[in-house]
Amino acid sequence: MITAIIDAGQHYCQAVSDLWQWDYGQTLRIQGVKLPAAVEVQFSTTERIGETVTRIGVTQEGVTEVPIPDTLLEGNGASHDYVIYAFIYVEDAASGKTEHKIAMNVRARPKPAIHGTPEEDDITYKQVIAAVKDAAETVHTLYLTASYNARVQLKWDTSNNKVGVYVRNIGSGWTVNQVSIKRIEGLKLK
Repeated sequence: MITAIIDAGQHYCQAVSDLWQWDYGQTLRIQGVKLPAAVEVQFSTTERIGETVTRIGVTQEGVTEVPIPDTLLEGNGASHDYVIYAFIYVEDAASGKTEHKIAMNVRARPKPAIHGTPEEDDITYKQVIAAVKDAAETVHTLYLTASYNARVQLKWDTSNNKVGVYVRNIGSGWTVNQVSIKRIEGLKLK
């Protein structure tokens, strides 16, 4: 995990630590700015030209986490340090706008003899937004009906591509089974 802390009013920041080339399964944690529950983050190894690889960040309790594309951590076999840029792109029904840019230094190293990364799911932004919206409505309903010291969380499980609502700290007579059977929904993205 690598952390980026964006100061209020700033549109650019440098990540707090570095990444290593050939690592995989890394996550970018974004703090300091208020972002939507689901936000598009576009990654690139070039700052101004080329194309980006898009991933969806999930915001909980003011912290956004987004998976860094494994292909960018390979760096096309680069033999020198390089930078991965993350562009935070916020959109609504009427418009979209790049709000922030994060630079992450990647330290080059020799390619491991056996290198493999888990396959990444090809899902679209609109699929995730639809699933998060549906799950967020479930969170809202659950929070209103189960206001008995229940902690409700929206989670996107990238390993099996599901968005779900989870309940913790059930109290005041509610059991996990009562809440689970009646209220928790898992959404499979297609």
